[in-house]
Amino acid sequence: MPLPLPAPGLRRLFVCLLPHEPARHAIARLRSEWHWPAHRWWTESERLHVTVADPLYYADAELARLREGLRQLRFGPFTLRLQRAHVGGSHLVLQATPSPAFKALQAEVADLARRAHAPFWHRPGAHVTLSRDALGVAPPRLPQAIDWPVSEVCLVWLQLTPEVGRRHYEVLATCGASEALVAPAQLSFGFQ
Repeated sequence: MPLPLPAPGLRRLFVCLLPHEPARHAIARLRSEWHWPAHRWWTESERLHVTVADPLYYADAELARLREGLRQLRFGPFTLRLQRAHVGGSHLVLQATPSPAFKALQAEVADLARRAHAPFWHRPGAHVTLSRDALGVAPPRLPQAIDWPVSEVCLVWLQLTPEVGRRHYEVLATCGASEALVAPAQLSFGFQ
């Protein structure tokens, strides 16, 4: 589905996690093993991501404030585990197991964006969209979970290229995890 063109002076921005090469290769291998109708398309490998905060249109002043806000982001490294393929509507996604670290990261990003007067409107559950062309297709079985290490958050500009509906992602800012911080998912509690 083609994206609407933004008004002049606005950029469609979102905050996301980009995969390390092992996760990208594991997803590519998984896709190559699935039987998929020839007329359906996959999300290109270079556009795979986990959305932290959904896209909205922002002016340059808001972009500057978002970049500054991301510089203040503090989070520890963690790993998302993609464990289930799911078709919802026309989307085929790999869903991650519930992650307290991901939820905490989303809350921190939302708070920083709000304080930068450039809030995002939605925080989706952790997933990777493999196709937006899956209407009527049964979700394939995921033979094993895919670990997606998180060590960086990206502010991305989603652009339309001259080919109608083709999306291009440009990373405008990144924020790395701090090894000194412990992500909530790394905490373990037990009773004896």
